[in-house]
Amino acid sequence: MITQVPLDVMHLIDLGVMRKFLLRVINNKSKITKEFVRKPRSLDEISNWKATEFRMFLFYFGIYVLKDELPNDIYYEFLLLHCVCRLLFCPKNYITNIEVGRDILILFVNNFAAVFGDNRVSYNVHGFLHISEDIRELGIPSTYSTYSFENYLQILKSYVKKPTQILQQITNMLKHEKIVTPPKFTGYQIKNYCIKNFHFDDFSLSSKFPNNYCSVKPFQYIEIQNFKDVNSKIIKGKKLLNLQSFFIEPIDSSTLGICTADLNPSCNEEEFLLDDVEYKLMCITLAEKILLIPILHTCM
Repeated sequence: MITQVPLDVMHLIDLGVMRKFLLRVINNKSKITKEFVRKPRSLDEISNWKATEFRMFLFYFGIYVLKDELPNDIYYEFLLLHCVCRLLFCPKNYITNIEVGRDILILFVNNFAAVFGDNRVSYNVHGFLHISEDIRELGIPSTYSTYSFENYLQILKSYVKKPTQILQQITNMLKHEKIVTPPKFTGYQIKNYCIKNFHFDDFSLSSKFPNNYCSVKPFQYIEIQNFKDVNSKIIKGKKLLNLQSFFIEPIDSSTLGICTADLNPSCNEEEFLLDDVEYKLMCITLAEKILLIPILHTCM
């Protein structure tokens, strides 16, 4: 029971610690890439946020929304949470990140008491100490979180037509349900004889903002200008210049793929292979730079 029943990250992290953290520091007080199904709402509506909104804030928006808005010790505590989640939820490298992730988790829990008080260390905060062992035993947390089950609840509810014999109703409906999962479309999407975008298994790239930024091997960040033609898997793009770390503590953000770059890319258009794409990037415009954040589930 101890090793085979993992802590659920949706309730532990997103609706648990992330929600608690934001409510402690913010309460009373655009365009996004197509992979995100819910656009972020104002922090004034935080009491109504769903788990996916806390997740988006933790993995993407929080590092720049909270920067310069919080005391250094509280922002550092948020960066600990952000970094450890990115390390342990990365589909490509989570196994090699377990040890460093465990150390950051311990530091986060210890600092939480120092920053917010001993009486604020709830069961969810304490539960962070066990996440690395769950991952070592069962794999990346996203494969056994309750997100998929929560989404399926609405289907099960639609099977219930009366308040009695609920289990029987669901069972009878499932017997007649034919579950058909259509194959995912991959390749070029064409409209009016023009290439609109290219679909991978779990994400798509296009020449239109905000879906036109990606990383290609070896660690080159590019802005997509166009695709060559349907007979070749080639991107026409421009390299982003002067890549720099967005933060250096608790770990260098560039090791997570998080960088800033100049607003304008290189003047030279080059060709890159679609097979060399490492991950899609979220691009956030800052005052004089752009902030580039890898979209985790696209890491290949």
